[in-house]
Amino acid sequence: MAELKIHIDKNRIGFVQAYLENTGKEAVTVVTDSLIYKASGERVDITPEVQLWQRRDGDVLLKSSLVHYGAVTLQPGEITYLQSPNIRVVSKEIVYTIPEAWGRLHGTWVGSATVRLQPSN
Repeated sequence: MAELKIHIDKNRIGFVQAYLENTGKEAVTVVTDSLIYKASGERVDITPEVQLWQRRDGDVLLKSSLVHYGAVTLQPGEITYLQSPNIRVVSKEIVYTIPEAWGRLHGTWVGSATVRLQPSN
């Protein structure tokens, strides 16, 4: 099973850079761009932009080019970063989630990785 860990690093101007590490034993493809950052209280949820076609018989999830999403294939132990993160230091919890239907359609890692920000000393 592919495992993903999210790391954070705070900078001087009050933003957080997020990194994704493949902690599993097999290669995994992650998305690093065209992400939605939704803040709710002290939590920030990060998910890919979802493209839907709204038909009369229901919504259809559209497959998009992974180039648009900054797809990166990580070998075990490799680390990448999220492009253009929009995370303030006041956030306490960061959750990176790739929904199952979206990930299966696009051939990427599926699941959630969570990190809690530690108070500065």
